[in-house]
Amino acid sequence: MPALETRIADEPLLLMAPYNNHSQIFPDGVQDAFSDARYSPAFGRYLKRVDRLVSQGIRVRILGAYEDGDDVAPHGFSRSVNDIEKLRPGLVVRLSMYWDADRMAVLWPRDVFQVYGTTVLAAPVFDSEDFHKIAVFRDKTEQILSKLGIPKKMSAIGLSDLGMGGYVVRDGNVLVVSGVAKQDSYFLQLEHEGYKVFRLPVPGEGKGTPDLESRMINNHIDTEFNLVFSPDGNALICVNQAYYAAFHEEVDGLVKELAAVLHVIPEGSQDREFLAVNFVRLPAGKVMMPGNCPYTQEFLERGLGEGNVLVSEVMLDEFSGSGGGLRCMTNLIE
Repeated sequence: MPALETRIADEPLLLMAPYNNHSQIFPDGVQDAFSDARYSPAFGRYLKRVDRLVSQGIRVRILGAYEDGDDVAPHGFSRSVNDIEKLRPGLVVRLSMYWDADRMAVLWPRDVFQVYGTTVLAAPVFDSEDFHKIAVFRDKTEQILSKLGIPKKMSAIGLSDLGMGGYVVRDGNVLVVSGVAKQDSYFLQLEHEGYKVFRLPVPGEGKGTPDLESRMINNHIDTEFNLVFSPDGNALICVNQAYYAAFHEEVDGLVKELAAVLHVIPEGSQDREFLAVNFVRLPAGKVMMPGNCPYTQEFLERGLGEGNVLVSEVMLDEFSGSGGGLRCMTNLIE
């Protein structure tokens, strides 16, 4: 499916979270899992991932934080950010770091904002004290885009659940959106601009197992479902078996609508354990996915071409340190 022609950036750019040494935040918690002895090989895998993307002609920027100031919020990625800056100058984009939301913006950039053509939508954040959604990510979105040389005034940045990337699986003009995302005027605007918007349900009301519900953090669908179009325009859909068992009618309907090829990832497999479904869609029909996922790798290579599937070695403790999978820790601006 071809992408829409009107874009905010001159060429696609991939934002990445830094490698997160979690023990710097919780020194009494997971110290063993993220000790100095583990940092070097883990950071080496991360750096290899970055280099692989750059070698494919993909513009990469890695988010980090300023280290000075009394109000810098605690975080566990300063070492890796400093190392990246020394080893790969020009890739790091440093942001102010005062609140927990600032840290979230660095570690999960996909859930801060999304760009749809020239429309920029920031994700609303739920304030547990005031019990309403607030626009703290609007400011962070403006700051990030400004650092990237993309001027966008905060007043021109919308606030919508469509700004939370975990709610939206997308390629080109096809958007598959979590059923909990609140319908607002931006849905209609994007449809008017040529996007095709589909909905998929989430567990609840007797559908889906408790395990499925607990692992779909914040009702994000991208940990259970993903979509990519081949360079020839053929749709490929990946879905975890538990989600498919609960919502096969909805998934099958989407498969039919998009004339897609379906790949169901078995529960209990390495593919499921390493979050193969959470692969990163890249420009020009490419994807990056974790290693140790042979079934999904074979499926994607068959549909996209072997050279379009970039396999990155990832250990499970890297996911537990940063939260989510590869897709959760990136944001593609195009």
